Amino acid sequence: MVWQRAGTVAVVTGSTTVIGTNVDFAASSRNGDAFVGPDGATYELANVASSSVISILPAYKGPSVSGAAYAIVPVQGYDKMLSDAFNNLNNQFGPKLAALGTTGNYEVLPFSKGGTNSTSQAGALQSLGLDVTKAAVSASGVGVVIAPLRSNIFDAPGSGFTSVNPQATPNSDAPGSGYGVLLQGQYNSSTYSQIFLDSLDRNFYYRNPASGASVWLKVYHTGNTTRASDGTLKAI
Repeated sequence: MVWQRAGTVAVVTGSTTVIGTNVDFAASSRNGDAFVGPDGATYELANVASSSVISILPAYKGPSVSGAAYAIVPVQGYDKMLSDAFNNLNNQFGPKLAALGTTGNYEVLPFSKGGTNSTSQAGALQSLGLDVTKAAVSASGVGVVIAPLRSNIFDAPGSGFTSVNPQATPNSDAPGSGYGVLLQGQYNSSTYSQIFLDSLDRNFYYRNPASGASVWLKVYHTGNTTRASDGTLKAI
């Protein structure tokens, strides 16, 4: 271990106090180390009071001096190295480790600490308000047994499937009977395509609203047209 000799010290005969100049006793010495005084005698380092003040035992026996050379011998060997390493680690990470105490003592990490408020996958999904059914999808879209009812046909919630009827969807311009399923594909925040499948008259309609409603276009098929002898189609 390296002896500490940086700086100088001042000490008075019969005193246990040693005052250093250009020293850092707190970083370079520990209680129990050996202090070699300006008089050449060896004393026990009894207390590290600050970075510039230490106490020794017994009291200093030599003549009073200032600006004198000295030495501190780290007699504790590897224990001191370990202590120094821990102190450095504590100084660097101590506050961070202490902060972990507010989140590291939960069996279940709550929402307020960034957790899921559960210890199981199903419980976490339920806590987050998600469907726990295997292969479940969102409230609208492919895979839903019944399309959720839509209260406003002009409101564009995104892409998906919803059901429409005149009683439950008062704000609606659905064509035909007004009863059916609405398929919507969202292009951007103001433009989307809608296909309405009429559940009563077996027709379907298409439109492409952009910043508002547009005219529904009826799609003709073999169920609502007849073919004349000349090959032309006529609506029924």
